[in-house]
Amino acid sequence: MIDAMLHELDVELVPGEGILGGAMVFEGTVKDEHHEKGKVDEKSQMKKKKIRVRFVPPTSGMFVWVRVDFTGLLPPIRAPDEEEDEATHEGRFWNHLAEGGLLIVPGWIFRGEKNHPPSDPNVYGHYRVSFSDSTLENMTKASKIFAKVLKEYCDK
Repeated sequence: MIDAMLHELDVELVPGEGILGGAMVFEGTVKDEHHEKGKVDEKSQMKKKKIRVRFVPPTSGMFVWVRVDFTGLLPPIRAPDEEEDEATHEGRFWNHLAEGGLLIVPGWIFRGEKNHPPSDPNVYGHYRVSFSDSTLENMTKASKIFAKVLKEYCDK
């Protein structure tokens, strides 16, 4: 899974902070077209890309938690027919991933106390990505979908 993600994201391994203190954390952003083609112009060099994704490389188990950073995006407006959890960036990004063909689980499903989220779901989205029975081909396809949807969602 990590190999597939590294093909789609520009990542750096950095020491974790806070609850992740003591762990090494991948943080990164979606690669741009200039990077993929091996061309970097002055404009893209000057533009520092926002870190959008953080995750701890798995050492055991069959899933990894991914945090997506939505800072800088306007808060979504809840539609009358939307569930509360789906009317956040965390929920909407999850829906966009599903529409794109990638089924992962949003973190709010695992939250014990619905009334006290650990962070604002319009600032950070947490997702559990399972990879228990998958091929490199499927992981590569999933990583491409994730990166494409992330870029589209954050660039809108």
